Amino acid sequence: MDRLPLELISIIIAYIGDRDSWTKLARVSSTFLEPAQQQIFRSFSLTPRADARLLLETSPHLALYIREFSFDFPHMDTSKSAEEVHALCAVLNLLNNVRDLLVSGNCGEDQYEWPTMPAELRDIFLDFVRRQKLQRLHVMELGELPQSLLGLFLNAAPTVSLLNVSFDSTKVEDFPIISTVKNLSLVGSEGDLSELLSSHVYSRQMSGIKTLAFQGPFTPTGEALVAKLAPNLERLILECRTWEREMTSLGFPLAPPPSLPLLRYLRLEIHHLGESDLWLPAVVASFLAVCPALTEVVIRSELEPDDDESEIDVPKEKTMHELEKVFLALPSEVCLRWVILRFLYRPRGVEENRFAEFVDTLHAGMPDLYSLKRLVVEDVLDDKGFGDFIYD
Repeated sequence: MDRLPLELISIIIAYIGDRDSWTKLARVSSTFLEPAQQQIFRSFSLTPRADARLLLETSPHLALYIREFSFDFPHMDTSKSAEEVHALCAVLNLLNNVRDLLVSGNCGEDQYEWPTMPAELRDIFLDFVRRQKLQRLHVMELGELPQSLLGLFLNAAPTVSLLNVSFDSTKVEDFPIISTVKNLSLVGSEGDLSELLSSHVYSRQMSGIKTLAFQGPFTPTGEALVAKLAPNLERLILECRTWEREMTSLGFPLAPPPSLPLLRYLRLEIHHLGESDLWLPAVVASFLAVCPALTEVVIRSELEPDDDESEIDVPKEKTMHELEKVFLALPSEVCLRWVILRFLYRPRGVEENRFAEFVDTLHAGMPDLYSLKRLVVEDVLDDKGFGDFIYD
């Protein structure tokens, strides 16, 4: 097998997909060492510590293999904080080939405030982001960021995800024309950030955004941002964990803009159908009315509740009938795809039975749409990482 071309060996090793196997292969011969190390170190999650720094400093070639990198900013509240800061700074200085980056303040529900971060770490982090050729950038749980960082983030990668991130909005600052960002996800960062992005200074420079992912509760500034980006949006993903509390007489807290001319894909993330799913047909109909190019509506929900003996959470019969009417009334053949999230911590057999029951319910509730092959039901593993909120 040592005689195989290196490219073929790399493909075979990548296909294995097992870290333990890669480690064993790396010890087999020098032929397997580099391809195996490329897979082992492709994704690297760092909790700032000296051993990671030592590893990369003694074997600097390993830094070239790191494509997916995630780390938490260390907090200056322990005896080892200074040591962790120095270790993180050293590691950041060694990396030049990162494509997917996840950065977290690691504060739970609170934000790690940028001004409290050591100046040395702030400078090295900014230089690190600027010199990478990122494809995806995901920033979590950071607060009081200067607006210059918003410009940097939006120029750093085609896909940018901001989760529970806030910026100083006291003064709107200009920044260079954005030529990079195409997919933008705002999760728990909607409020002041959407107002900032919908301002003239920012919105006029974001015409290249094709995908917008949004998590509620929604506000007028959120609607303003969607309206500003509407002419060029091709994908829109809306998630709200508090729809029942946010319910209005129209049944949905976010009104679509007058027109979404290029929108081909609409996804609604529903974490709990509860007693409020009667709003769903009206919401879908309102978007279909302003989206002439729409080809697919996706609804993602969970099989609730968690215990095995309770009844599964399915749409009301009236909801399914009304949804079917909405789709059948369209002149174009827009498809409905209902995606069920499954989880690693639940027994697979139980979930399979629940999923089969859910599929039967939807097929029975929307028989005409199903017979026309315009209703698809599937399940996916909810293993989101690196901001995959904006992907299927």
